[in-house]
Amino acid sequence: PRIFTYGHTDDYAAMITSLVKKFPSTHIISVGFSLGGNLVTKYLGEINVPKPSNIIGAVSICQGYDANTATTCLLKWQNFQRFYLYVLTENVKSIIMKHRNVLMADEVKRKYNLNEREIIGAATLPDLDEAYTCKIHNFPSTKELYSWSSCINYLKNIEKPIIFINSMDDPLVPEILLRPIREFAGNYFCFF
Repeated sequence: PRIFTYGHTDDYAAMITSLVKKFPSTHIISVGFSLGGNLVTKYLGEINVPKPSNIIGAVSICQGYDANTATTCLLKWQNFQRFYLYVLTENVKSIIMKHRNVLMADEVKRKYNLNEREIIGAATLPDLDEAYTCKIHNFPSTKELYSWSSCINYLKNIEKPIIFINSMDDPLVPEILLRPIREFAGNYFCFF
């Protein structure tokens, strides 16, 4: 048992595998929005993850591409970014607490050295990830967790056509997050 994370594509891969088993002749265009856009993109770029040939392309909509840079942006007070991060943090804590009998059972707390007070008291998502997610998934820090999770680090391995769609005035995905994907698209793909 584990809580959803920004970079784990296992569940997505299982869904695709199941879909292809049920409909072996189907063609798939994967579409992801925000965190889902990261998952779709990362999944397509992971080199040790077998992907069915049924996937013919993908669309990623309104994602930030790099969790380390995105977190830095969200910690600022501009455009309600900090408020969004607060709401996101509280929602994740709520999920953990709702399922605490499994996610924070005594044996789980002992095994991963979890401190329930630190988890409940986390004010930001990086605080929560430091207190919970990094420990559960064996990452030494949020920086390593966010680097591993970010699709920006997997783009060069993508072999299928993919469309990246972002709004120029998205209050949660500022210009600084779009520069690397623009550069990548300019070097590897055609775009309009």
